[in-house]
Amino acid sequence: MPRLSLIIPIMAVLAIPLRLIAQTTGPSIIAQKSLGGSGKDIANDVVALPDGGFLLVGSSYSNDGDVSGHHGSVASSDAWVCRLNADLSIRWQRSLGGTSNDGFMSVSLLPDGNFVCFGNTDSGDGDAAGSHGGGDLWLVRLDRSGNIIGNKFYGGTGVETLYDGVPTSDGGFALIGTTSSMDGDVTGLHGGNGNDIWVVKCDAAGSISWQKTYGNDGGLDYGSTIVEAADRNLVASVHAQASTPAADFPESTPGYETFIIKLSVLDGTLMAKSRLASRFEYGSSLARGGKNFFVSSNGSIAYPACANEGTTTAMIGLDMVPLASPLTMPFLCMNPYTVYSLALAHTHGTLALNDTTFLGAGIYSGDPSPPVAPPVAISGNSDALFVSASLSGQASQVQWKTYGGSGVDAFNSL
Repeated sequence: MPRLSLIIPIMAVLAIPLRLIAQTTGPSIIAQKSLGGSGKDIANDVVALPDGGFLLVGSSYSNDGDVSGHHGSVASSDAWVCRLNADLSIRWQRSLGGTSNDGFMSVSLLPDGNFVCFGNTDSGDGDAAGSHGGGDLWLVRLDRSGNIIGNKFYGGTGVETLYDGVPTSDGGFALIGTTSSMDGDVTGLHGGNGNDIWVVKCDAAGSISWQKTYGNDGGLDYGSTIVEAADRNLVASVHAQASTPAADFPESTPGYETFIIKLSVLDGTLMAKSRLASRFEYGSSLARGGKNFFVSSNGSIAYPACANEGTTTAMIGLDMVPLASPLTMPFLCMNPYTVYSLALAHTHGTLALNDTTFLGAGIYSGDPSPPVAPPVAISGNSDALFVSASLSGQASQVQWKTYGGSGVDAFNSL
């Protein structure tokens, strides 16, 4: 059965001031570990620890092998947390949740040495007793030994889904996802039968400081990634679907479009936004490097240059072409670059090293478009993908390498 894997590569990034140079080279594996049981086990995020170890979070359908303490039947998932020593041996593991489906999407190390996990719960019992039902955002604080020291649920009687969460410099937390509720903790849902982007800002105790919904009436809108900007406000990657009447995203065209939005940390006021145009749908990863941001979207990377405010350009193959970017608010300037349509997938698939350099992790399932020469061979149905890139103006260098076996392999986090 599928097991989650931790792979530690040797990472190197080279910057060459040419246009786009792509090489099928990358870091070598220096250590790897497969973890789990006989069921399906998924790692969604990992954090490196000061002692050289790692903390993994995700979900597990197992109650054997490396996994114990599963709640209820293994037909439903528990959130799974696993702490590893520097040699990748397991120090401790915890199955958290109730008798329905539960899982963690994100984890961070806190300044006091404890951990905060962000996820979802469909349960109303076990560790999730007290949730609103139907599906809640879930914030759990763990001590260094994996014991629960804080447990909070956010939502209403509809369905809420979390995609990302981060600690903030004021000691609190910010969570982002989607909601269909109009009660409980949720106010301001836009009309119709759709979902709204939902952002929740909490204090250090997990109590809600403010919550805001964003979207179009009746649209199926959601937020995928949230980070703290240098000025301590919040920047998020979100996805809006065109609907009538439009509300927060009148620029949307039919289908999903990716927007980068900036929110006031004080009250969630929408301060700025940038539309990455219709070809850049389903963005999934956002990372801050210095004062700038990188966003992955359908395998493309957006790099903020702000050389021509009010317009957006894209690198298609080797040519820079303008994209229409009608905006009704201050422009959060982005310059998207196509990186050979490589799928840098999932919430934590991008790591910014500085203002111009990023690393990406995801999945590679075939020859990209435009094709590369020589073609990149894959070991099975798909391989895990690692990318390093340095971008500056219209110059970029990209390197990548694939890893895997005869089945389906992918990286969810970096």
